[in-house]
Amino acid sequence: MPTLASHFYTVRKIAAILLICCLFFTLLGYHIIYKVRLSGIKTEMKARLQSHITNEVMTLRFNQADKSELEWEDGSEIRYGKEMYDVIDTSTVGNQFVVHCIHDKKEQELVENYQKLHDDSPSPLQTGLIKLMTTSFLSAAMLQYIPVHYHNQINYPVYTASVANGYFSSPDQPPRTA
Repeated sequence: MPTLASHFYTVRKIAAILLICCLFFTLLGYHIIYKVRLSGIKTEMKARLQSHITNEVMTLRFNQADKSELEWEDGSEIRYGKEMYDVIDTSTVGNQFVVHCIHDKKEQELVENYQKLHDDSPSPLQTGLIKLMTTSFLSAAMLQYIPVHYHNQINYPVYTASVANGYFSSPDQPPRTA
């Protein structure tokens, strides 16, 4: 028969696992949601590419100098400037590189929003470290609220009084030398 101690142990294990999951989701949750949404958008675009919708197909022509500015992603997507396109097919006509593609506005918007959020906000670890470094753990003003009987237990009365006042007192006049 399970004892009360074993129930507490089980509850503590479950609580620890839940807290670790919460920490994990706080640190990586937005990235996971981004990847899931990106996968959904890519699946939707593949379906549109296979349905051969001709009213969305664009033809882009690039000379050799502009061709070097194309950023290829996954072999079937290109980024030209800030615009993203899903490539249907490519060909070379004379000295021009011709791309038949569909403008992928949804993926472009998702990537831009993710990058903006990622660039604008520091990571939770950085934020926590900054807060930790800038927070005073116990200010001198707060020491005056510590009960008197606690001060009496400390063997350094001059130091304790000086910390409570926020400074060490200095002599009125410098010491004289003989």
